[in-house]
Amino acid sequence: MSKTRLQQIVSNVTASYTNMGVGAACSLITVPLYVRFLGKEEYGLWLVVLSLLWPLSIMALGFPTVTQNMLAEAHAHGDWKEARRVLATGFTLLAVSTLIGCALAIILAHSGVLARLLKTSSSLQARALLVVLVSIAGYALAQPLQVFRMALRAFERVDLEQQGLSLQTLLNLLVIVVVLVLGGRVVAVAIAYAVVQVLSGGFFLLYVRRKFPLLDFSFADVSKDSAPSMLTPGFHFFVLSLSGVLIWGVDNIVISAVLGVAFVTAFAIASRLTSILRGIVITLFSTMAPTVTALHAEKKSETLRSVYVLSTKLAIGLALLLGIELAFFGRDFIALWAGKQVVVDQATFWSLTGILAVNVFAQPAFFLIVATSKHKTYSYLCLAEGTLNLALSYWWVHVWGVRGVALGTLVSHALVSGLYLPWAGMRMLALPLLGTLARCLLRLLPPATAGFLVALVLRGNAMSWVHWVLSSSATCAAFLVTYAVVALAPEEADVLRNAFLRRSRNFAVGRG
Repeated sequence: MSKTRLQQIVSNVTASYTNMGVGAACSLITVPLYVRFLGKEEYGLWLVVLSLLWPLSIMALGFPTVTQNMLAEAHAHGDWKEARRVLATGFTLLAVSTLIGCALAIILAHSGVLARLLKTSSSLQARALLVVLVSIAGYALAQPLQVFRMALRAFERVDLEQQGLSLQTLLNLLVIVVVLVLGGRVVAVAIAYAVVQVLSGGFFLLYVRRKFPLLDFSFADVSKDSAPSMLTPGFHFFVLSLSGVLIWGVDNIVISAVLGVAFVTAFAIASRLTSILRGIVITLFSTMAPTVTALHAEKKSETLRSVYVLSTKLAIGLALLLGIELAFFGRDFIALWAGKQVVVDQATFWSLTGILAVNVFAQPAFFLIVATSKHKTYSYLCLAEGTLNLALSYWWVHVWGVRGVALGTLVSHALVSGLYLPWAGMRMLALPLLGTLARCLLRLLPPATAGFLVALVLRGNAMSWVHWVLSSSATCAAFLVTYAVVALAPEEADVLRNAFLRRSRNFAVGRG
């Protein structure tokens, strides 16, 4: 891997984690504010409405991801004419599909279907429909602008994309805090959220035109010839999007429809915590996705195998560390953060922790098959997983309540993605599955044991922020120190050390 590319990867990772830190910090601030100013039921309504927006993303038919991959290939070959065609065609296809999806959503809202999914008190019903309509309008305006953000990713400038997202997150925090403090309720929150999303999309449009003048956007570049080539892989990304909605986007809706929006809040806050941690991991691997696409296009198989093995080892280590931390200290964190009244039961939380561990473990393989557009088989399996999740969640919510929803997601995710993705990734790169995983687990057993023993000794001591920080930090330190001494191979240590040294030097001279 060239020095320039390595430096860009490190820059991308640094910017991505900065954005992730900004997002996590903003969530830590806004969640308690929502609970305090909106209350449990109204905040639950807003969380369900956000979940209802997710199904609209399936109407994007995978065009954002297809556009990113095709732009990355055009950029790798220095073909700016093709890049302009891809950008304009992707924007147009995404705009049309988004409008169709929003029109269908409005029809459902008018027919009363959405009202039945939002089980609220009678005093909140009228506002619930208004919140849905405002959110749909904001989504319709903001969604097509995604292609400009994806262009930055395609050109391996994830650092620029993440900086823009950080600004968007901070602006959203500022606006929401002002709205809540001034007495705004859930309708005002929906309006503010929609405005920020649209403004952010416009910012990425202007930024891309300024940063890459050769990528000038014009509807004159829309290509009828490019559209079919985007529709074929786009269909399978559509299947993945639909599957993602069924796996990750229906839990709040199922709880709302069966138990009521008031039951959503505690479950959603616990899910938010695991989602933040999952996002930290996804950020690492998604940052490398354009590089994986480029290595695949350049047929550098040996480099790609090395990157994948190291990524798999890292993913297993992160899954173990996060699993230990959450199992012992996760519920204590929620009690200190948002209040004891919104802490889910232990079985539900452990199920959510299991979902996180399985998902983190599968991330390297997921991004490998998506970045190389080798996702056809997985798209159908993922759809089966989503269908199974919806069926189990709806069945078990009637049996075990909120806990059943978490179990439905855990069982379906472990049986499909947890088993198929690692096998598919190893097979694609001609790597031995059992041998590779066994070597990784053998290296990671000592740090996992050290972290578990420290957490076992310190559990139950997190009764204040000081105790929680000390207990969780000690557990993390035991894991990481043991990892550095025992699990990290010398060549891996050299790669990490050199990467961060290069990043530090670049930053010092103003080039980072």
